[in-house]
Amino acid sequence: MSELIRLGFPEGHTCLCAGCNQLTRHGKPCVHSKEYKEYYDKNIKPYPYAKQAELDELERKWDRVNGLTRR
Repeated sequence: MSELIRLGFPEGHTCLCAGCNQLTRHGKPCVHSKEYKEYYDKNIKPYPYAKQAELDELERKWDRVNGLTRR
């Protein structure tokens, strides 16, 4: 990094955070890029939580007890 700073960040070099460095090293897109959302939507499917209904009911009870409203 200090070498890049000394050289004034020449063309063709990119500074990545540790997480993005790991992802790009293994052929996956950086989480800060536009391609990541497409990759995520295509390859990483969110799975339904088996007890989501129970969790929602607990949140509603908590909100009633504490006088909160959810959006």
